[in-house]
Amino acid sequence: MRELKILIILIFFTGLTYYGIEPYAHHVMHPAVAEPDYAFSDLENFDAKGDAANGKKSFAANCQGCHSLSSDSILPPMSHAELVSAYGVYPPDLSTAGDLYDPKFLANFIKNPANASFESTYKMHKQEQVAKAKASASAEEQEALQKSFEKEVAAFEAKNKISMPSFSYLPDQEIADIIAYLQEVKKETTPKEAAVQACGRCHSVKYAGIVENSSRDQLITYLGSFPPDLSQMIKSKGEDYLHKFINDPQKTLPGTGMQRVGLTKDAQDKVVKYLENVGDSKKSEREELGAYVIGFFVILTFFAYLFKVNAFKEVH
Repeated sequence: MRELKILIILIFFTGLTYYGIEPYAHHVMHPAVAEPDYAFSDLENFDAKGDAANGKKSFAANCQGCHSLSSDSILPPMSHAELVSAYGVYPPDLSTAGDLYDPKFLANFIKNPANASFESTYKMHKQEQVAKAKASASAEEQEALQKSFEKEVAAFEAKNKISMPSFSYLPDQEIADIIAYLQEVKKETTPKEAAVQACGRCHSVKYAGIVENSSRDQLITYLGSFPPDLSQMIKSKGEDYLHKFINDPQKTLPGTGMQRVGLTKDAQDKVVKYLENVGDSKKSEREELGAYVIGFFVILTFFAYLFKVNAFKEVH
């Protein structure tokens, strides 16, 4: 009976620590973040229905000077080194763009790359923070908060640039045509291809032999710091964090220089799954083995208790 009481006390304090103290500490260090927004609700809607034939012409006129499209036999306009030197990072081949990227995000990105990648989501989340602060502030404090918000947004926009030029002069119909063309000639991607296309221009995954396709010095100049290797990111951050961060970096880490990638849910699932396979390839095996280990200790505890009762049954 005494052992049972000790076990109950142990379970109580372990539960108190795990369900009471640890979640509070986690909440303080990692505030709750909303689920991924695959509708990209902060961006402008494009209702125009695209025409792929016209899109091919528009692609040749507006995109082919920087991007290749191997799925339609369009080669890079310059060598890899020349492209990286000119733009800071390597302009990606767009054969998988129609498979990986959300059409709404793509349309907004073509129209205004910096806004789609950084500015829109940063302003949205900063406005949410300011609105909460204003709710309990005086009129004078609200004015100061608004000025601080405008100053921070201006500084953020000045700091975070993107080498792709804005095509805001293009009609919405022409942008829709380009997207229709990219979707028509798209190449379906494997999880590895999705990770390389979505992340490999800036990040390495050295455990899988993937090296960023831009030089270290040029990436530091372009981004302000060197992007981390992603080999163990699944272990250091976790699946839930990665999904939220990739979908909207500013929501998880306000002010970060990481661009919003604009992946669809299916494409993002592929990327995270691949990072899990690289960084934690034994996860399913480990979880399966864990159930057997727990079962073993339950059975062992039962027989150990029977042995104890039998061994000490004559002791009063």
